[in-house]
Order: sequence, then structure tokens, then C-alpha cells
Amino acid sequence: IHTFSYMERAAFLLAEFHPAFLDFREQFPMDRSITTSGAKKLRIKHPRYPKTRNPIVMTLDAVVVMQAPDGTEQMAGLDVKPARMLQEPRTLEKLSLHRAYCAHVGIEHIVFSEANFTKARVRNIDWIRMSLPKEGELETVAGMFTTHPKQMLERLAQYKRAPVLNEFCK
Repeated sequence: IHTFSYMERAAFLLAEFHPAFLDFREQFPMDRSITTSGAKKLRIKHPRYPKTRNPIVMTLDAVVVMQAPDGTEQMAGLDVKPARMLQEPRTLEKLSLHRAYCAHVGIEHIVFSEANFTKARVRNIDWIRMSLPKEGELETVAGMFTTHPKQMLERLAQYKRAPVLNEFCK
């Protein structure tokens, strides 16, 4: 996964950590014929390449694929934007085009900003992710990668409320 910003990485980590997570497709290209038609209907300017003036291929920051309770795949188009940009008229125009595109292809559209996460949660998920065993890594303690994580999850599940990690460790 190649992300272009801390916020895109946060979106990826939060999606990947979700139990229903299946896939994360970054910089997902949208069909240009649909976006140009949508721009005309919405009466907004479609972004164009500066030299050729041809309509650019627009992209969603990501498409997230999750498994629905019935076992089918659900996709959502994700636009990752700092909250300050969500006040800019041109950004809002492009987001309306992205939303219309997602509706046209039958997927949910989500705008992701700082309001959707805390830095502490993202840091914790990143910490957990970095500690996962790497291919070829040797276990220094028998069961370290298999038995111990299962036991920890079972013990954590016994708590009525989510414990702070150092409470659990005590």
C-alpha cells in the first residue's frame, strides 16, 4: 500500500484493522466517461490536463472492500481530505462529482478527515501491525506467534469494558 499522507495511512490502518476488512485499493481510477458526463450534469468544470486540455482521469483516494454479514463484498469510495479543505468551493465541487460517481457505480462514498480518528488509535494500530511476525522470522519463545496472541485475546474479551493496555498487563 502506498499512501500519500499521514491521513491516508490512518484511513488504511483503520480499515485494515476492521474485522470485515478484505482489500484497500489506493488511488482508484474513475471511468473518465462517467466523470465527464457527471461534471456536465452537475454543471461543474471537469479537471483537465494543463497542456492538452483533455479531461484527466480522476481518482478516489481509495476503495475499501469489506465483507458484509451475508458474506458478500461491499465497496466504499474513500476521499481523504483535511477538514480545512472541506470548506473550499472547488474541493466541494470535486467531492460532489466523486459522490455522484460512487452513486452511479453503486458504492458508498465516504469523506475521511481528522474527525474520523484519533492519533493515539492510529499509533496503537500501527504499533500492533509492526509487531506482527514477518515472513521467515523465528519464534524466540514457543507459541509466541500462535498460542500467546490467542490467549491474550481470550483474556481481553473477558473485560466488560475495553481495558487500557497497561491495566491488562498488570
